[in-house]
Amino acid sequence: MNDTLLSSIFAVLNGDAGLTAIVGDRIYPVKADQTASFPYVVFLKVSGTIGIHMKGASNDREARIQFDIYSKNYTNVEDIRNRLVALIHGQTGTFGSTELWVGQLLSDEDSFTHQADTFSPSLDFMFNYEVSLT
Repeated sequence: MNDTLLSSIFAVLNGDAGLTAIVGDRIYPVKADQTASFPYVVFLKVSGTIGIHMKGASNDREARIQFDIYSKNYTNVEDIRNRLVALIHGQTGTFGSTELWVGQLLSDEDSFTHQADTFSPSLDFMFNYEVSLT
């Protein structure tokens, strides 16, 4: 992963005993393995901006990250959702290797696919953070 924020998210999620107790190591940036067993989490950046000031680009960043949960069991969905919110919403300071100004839950939507008999809710978080310009 080249993106520092995505790497930080991956590290924070994989480092949380509560989340890994449910999904194990099935936390995927961008795309899940085709052979992934349930439940699992996929996250990806859906949009982002770079701050600017009068002298040009700044080190301020904003990224909207979507987290998709896949599970056959709705109880797992709720437990995973609660862990993601606890880990991200309202967090500030060092987040993995990223200086996070704030993480905020923007949307939380349930979804169910009848064909696959799978729950697949999505949560979107906005991350305001700082990067090094070196």
